[in-house]
Amino acid sequence: MQLLRYLARYILMFFVFLGAFVIVGRLDPRLFPIAVLATPLIIFALSRLASRRAVNTSARGLNLWFSGRYSEALKAFESENASPVRDMNVGTTQLDLWLVDESIRSLSSVVTPASLVRNVAISRITVATALKADVAQTEKWLNDSDSVGAGATGWSILAKSILAIRQSQFSLAETLLLGREIKAISGPQRVLADSLLAWCLEQNHGEIRKVDSVALFHEVGPEGLQKVWPEFIEFVNRAPKL
Repeated sequence: MQLLRYLARYILMFFVFLGAFVIVGRLDPRLFPIAVLATPLIIFALSRLASRRAVNTSARGLNLWFSGRYSEALKAFESENASPVRDMNVGTTQLDLWLVDESIRSLSSVVTPASLVRNVAISRITVATALKADVAQTEKWLNDSDSVGAGATGWSILAKSILAIRQSQFSLAETLLLGREIKAISGPQRVLADSLLAWCLEQNHGEIRKVDSVALFHEVGPEGLQKVWPEFIEFVNRAPKL
């Protein structure tokens, strides 16, 4: 579908430029052959300029993202031309900012079977739907992850842990969160996993472990997670802080 949109855009550009040159050619017929040859070259040049701008914008967004400046990264990603990678980056960064509903909407467009970024997008949307306590959708995405051999990734384990805690299965969640797969996650989701483990230890063993609320909420505060999981925020508020 994305390829068809690009093809339609370039065909439209071709006829627009060719039409302009035809008008010029009517004034001087000798210019018409030049118009036919120049049109695809102009389109190619404009496409290269647009691609270069998209690459620069994406690189800037990724640099901001790796620096933990998620709000700025989101703005950079949103300014890109529409593409599966753009939507995945937007959805992933929205999840980093705990904009859970927005993340699900963005990622939903790139979890189709034909999407080149489907596997990565599925891993993110699985965590987002788990945070929303949407058990049916989370299990659907977990099954899809299993079907492509990604069921044992850190993201899938995190989603399973969230569902387990939401169902008061703290022992199961603790076992999952102590697995080595979780260590592959970074950023706010890793802090989320560490905080969930602290919650499990409190519930299962009475052990009190500090929570890094600054890293968890970073630049956005607790409102996003409060909206989807107030019980978790209650735990974070009472836990000792790093």
